[in-house]
Amino acid sequence: EKVAFYFLFLEKLARAEFILVVFAVPASVLMIVMRETAYKDVPQLVYSYCLVLWFLCFAKSWRRVQVSHSNRWGTESMSNSDIKDPVNPRFSGRLQPSPLDENILELQPDGKKKLFGRLFSVFVQGAFMFLIVICVSINQWWAAKADAEGDTTAFQIAALLLTAQIKVFDFIWSMVATYLTDMEQHVTLLAHDQSKARKAFMMKFINTFYSFFYVAFFEEKLDPRSCDAAGGCQALLNNNLYIVYLTYIAFGIMD
Repeated sequence: EKVAFYFLFLEKLARAEFILVVFAVPASVLMIVMRETAYKDVPQLVYSYCLVLWFLCFAKSWRRVQVSHSNRWGTESMSNSDIKDPVNPRFSGRLQPSPLDENILELQPDGKKKLFGRLFSVFVQGAFMFLIVICVSINQWWAAKADAEGDTTAFQIAALLLTAQIKVFDFIWSMVATYLTDMEQHVTLLAHDQSKARKAFMMKFINTFYSFFYVAFFEEKLDPRSCDAAGGCQALLNNNLYIVYLTYIAFGIMD
């Protein structure tokens, strides 16, 4: 039921995000039109309030959907059940005496394989994060270089490529995370799902938001010239957010 709720949440979130387009597009247009006036920050401020209101409405709506489906699927009382967590079907251990009762044989992980799996998982996660940073840096470098050579659409193309990178890396990591989680030798299905969910959340967060955090807080100090061609780091951030946000939602709807 945890997996079912996960996909149900993604479905509701994708539909709810589409509603944000109604507010995001006019706000983005007004920000461009009013950027030379004294009220240039007003559209952004109004959109921020709309974003908070959207989140509150979505959170309340999701609670209703969750309770409704829990009642429909008959899972509302499973959290208080005394039934043991089911064994992970992907786990391949050995039958050994239970540490609580030697007369009972239980599937237990191999200590060496478990340690190697955990260490290898940490190494791969670090390498994948480094790959994300390198690809984002190459994206920003290419955009600045192409714009300096006269390509006026360089930053727009770079933003579209950034969206493609986010989607492709998400797809690749979903398969890699499953493989790494299997190597960690989790006995129960709950432990397996939680470990995989942690990997997915951490990598998706970095993959999706790293480029925006870099432009917003670090690029102006570390490489200010790369923002000049786009009209400043704030203008570059607005451009990336606008294009990536719309295209990412469009890909989500098609999924």
